[in-house]
Amino acid sequence: SDRKKKVFIQLGAVLLVAFAIQSFQGSIPRSPLALAAVDELRGWAWSSNIGWVSFNCADTASCSGSDYKVSVDSVTGLLSGYAWSSNVGWIRFDPPPDSLTGRYPEDPQRPSRIDIPGSASSPLSGWARALSNNVSNGGWDGWINMSGVSISGSGFSGFAWGGDIVGWLNFDAVTRGGGGPSPACPTF
Repeated sequence: SDRKKKVFIQLGAVLLVAFAIQSFQGSIPRSPLALAAVDELRGWAWSSNIGWVSFNCADTASCSGSDYKVSVDSVTGLLSGYAWSSNVGWIRFDPPPDSLTGRYPEDPQRPSRIDIPGSASSPLSGWARALSNNVSNGGWDGWINMSGVSISGSGFSGFAWGGDIVGWLNFDAVTRGGGGPSPACPTF
């Protein structure tokens, strides 16, 4: 009976400590590194097939209607979130593998990312995906290969490849944390 009391008291103490940690966790100050771990991308990518792709609603002053952005985790280099194309819709930068095969189209088997996060320059790899695809109804797969894109400082450069629909997607006007107004381009 004394043994049961000790076990009960120890279990109660463990639960009390766990509850206290859980309760106060929100008030613990976070380090500046943890606060700055995610950077928003800004600017525009260009494809002669689909036109401009916006990486942040702040560049179009449209966040009240649709709050979207692509972000990069400074620690892991993983990109996440959505870009917008008025011609193909949403492009997701952290898509899951294909629901039928459980895989990405080819290696590397991962969503888009900066390969060497924190370095002065790095190539990108992995996959983004235009979500307006509908393969089961004769549509297209929407995959965009990021292997031709790189980052140097805060600026991106190079081309991603999105198959027949998206084609080459130029990242030269995409920045990490920069941005600005809509690009000047002729309208057709």
